[in-house]
Amino acid sequence: MTRRTPLLIAVIWLVTVIGAATLTWTVISAAGTQVGQIPRVDSAVNSSPSTTATSVASTTVTPKAAQTLTPVPHSSKGTTNPAPDTSSYAGSWSGAPGKVIARCTGSIVSLVSAIPNDGYRVKTEHEGDQQIVVEFESSHDQPDDDADEAHLAISCTNGHPVFRNH
Repeated sequence: MTRRTPLLIAVIWLVTVIGAATLTWTVISAAGTQVGQIPRVDSAVNSSPSTTATSVASTTVTPKAAQTLTPVPHSSKGTTNPAPDTSSYAGSWSGAPGKVIARCTGSIVSLVSAIPNDGYRVKTEHEGDQQIVVEFESSHDQPDDDADEAHLAISCTNGHPVFRNH
């Protein structure tokens, strides 16, 4: 074994460690940028240049909550008969206790996500396909601490999600 062999082994080991560390940090960084993010919903319904149908509404539900609506396209390719309107609209509510995303297809409501913020827990209940109840409650079992809790009833009105205090 010459004097160069241990040096060559050390260089190969160092290059391998640097490469593995770089790859690991790149993957962790890419995954970390999406943690805690609400899934993005496409907002374009019709991509023709003459009409672009986008509906975004903002309504205050409580002093610390906001609601937005976004259309989501559905396609019915391969049919020659006019199909019933299957437009789907997603809406979101956010407040101090957490965030909720719901989708309406006609009068049928579905829950996309309910994400509690730190210090809260979430409970959901489906009442058929016409209404969903989402309750955010403080995870600190303190009596009379209902100030930041939210009890929402989500239903569809004219095909759009509506968030109401429940």
